[in-house]
Order: sequence, then C-alpha cells, then structure tokens
Amino acid sequence: DATQGLQWRLLSGRPAAVCGLRQAGNALIIADEQPQPGSGVELSIGDWRSSRLRLTLRPTDAGQDEPEVVIDQPVASLLAAGSLQPLDSRGNRLTIGPAPGELLRLRLTSRSPAGQQPPSEAWGPGQPVRLTVHPLLPARPSGFGTIDLRLVLANRRTGEELLAHTLPLAPSDESPPELGDSLGLQAGQAAFFDFQMPAVAGVYRLSVEAIERGRLRWSRTLVSRTVEFPVVASPAKQTDEDNAAWQVAAPACTSGCGGCLDRRLSRWPPCGGFRSRQCRCRR
Repeated sequence: DATQGLQWRLLSGRPAAVCGLRQAGNALIIADEQPQPGSGVELSIGDWRSSRLRLTLRPTDAGQDEPEVVIDQPVASLLAAGSLQPLDSRGNRLTIGPAPGELLRLRLTSRSPAGQQPPSEAWGPGQPVRLTVHPLLPARPSGFGTIDLRLVLANRRTGEELLAHTLPLAPSDESPPELGDSLGLQAGQAAFFDFQMPAVAGVYRLSVEAIERGRLRWSRTLVSRTVEFPVVASPAKQTDEDNAAWQVAAPACTSGCGGCLDRRLSRWPPCGGFRSRQCRCRR
C-alpha cells in the first residue's frame, strides 16, 4: 500500500544483520550475500484487509537469461490459505503462510500497583497479570454456533493444571461478516484474562485455544497457541544481621611476612570454638 509507510525491524540483534538492507520508498531491498544466523525481517502491516504484498526475488548467482520471480497477493489470502511458489528450474520453492500462533496473538502484562513492579522482566510468584488475546479466525456463516476462548495454565514438569477459564468470543465491529467471508478471515474482539502467577517458582505452560461449539453439542478447535515462561522468586534482601555474620577475626599483619595466616585471611565467619591467633612476626 503506497499510502502507508513501510514499518519493519530486524529479527537479529547482531549489528552485521543490517548489511545488505536498504529502503527505497515503500519497498525494502534485501541483497545479503552473507546471511547471518537468525537473520530476518519482520514487516508491520496495519490494514491487512486491503493491503497487498509484492515480492520480487532474484538469486545472486542468477544468469542474465534467468527471469525474476514476482509474487503479488493480498495479505489476507496469505494469512488464510498461504502460498507455494516455484522459484527456479532447480527445484527451489517459496512457502508463505502465517507463523505458528500468529492468528491468536497473546500479550501478557502486569497488574501490579505502581511501585511494586518486579525489578526485571521475569514474573514473580503470586504476581497479578492480565492476558490479552487478539484472535483472527477463519470466517464462518452467521449463526453457525458460538466460539469460546479457553485458557489453561499448567506446570510444565508435572503437567498439573493450575488454572482453567473460558470466555465467549464476540465478533469485532471492524470486520463485517460479508467482508470476512470474502477474505476468509474474521477478527474477534480482544478478550482479557486476569489471574495470578503460581506461588511456586518454576516453568509453566500457558495454552489458549479457540473452540467452536455447535447446537448439537459438538465442538472443534479452530486455532490454538501454547507458550512457556518462567516464574522466578525475587532474591532476598540482605539485612544487617546477614552483614554481621562476617566479622574481623584479627587485624592483618602489616610486617609483610608471606607465611602469616592473619595477613591472607583477615575475615572469618563466626565458628564455635574458633580462636584467631595473633601474628607473632617480629619483623
């Protein structure tokens, strides 16, 4: 879409990943002859319903007679059905489709009061959080059953379910049914789950799935997504009593003798029956 600026970011944090990239107007030109591990580009497309994605591919070792490969399709069709295109006569093909879990976006934020936020991005035991779900589901005829969002929080090691909650999903006002049917996708209103992190530190699994329920008591899973995250206990604050556990047993020897124990170890933890010997060096 030429009316919107191209927004993109690198997937790799290496400084060398920007080599071979340049932007020309509303196009991003990638000519990286030495790709870096984990390199890639993420494009941000605001209006996915009316935008189109145009890709022009040409290998760096292509001959003069080898033509370019041009792929021009609506973004909505790529999200709904994907695309498989041959690139050359050597059997190379390009697969385009949504990333796993892309149609069910999740965002986990803290609900802790101001001043009680954790010192890092790790989640703490018992911390109140909010999970926001932005669903993009296959379009369905109106009145064809209902859709529920089900959340399950479980311990990754034991598999024990700690939390299970279900919310009904309402269709979005921004995606009329007739438009959703033509694109093959229909957005739903954002859903919110409020809960607390487990009280025990560990690694936990969070699963969210969109379940379609019919009038004859049948159900099926439309899309699902699973993420894992750690819960880390905050380190205990050091008190004056902890600092007092280390005391000077004897002053260090100032004569410079190499064999003096008090010169090398001047701080000892308290130990029952231990007595520090004074330095007897006469130099």
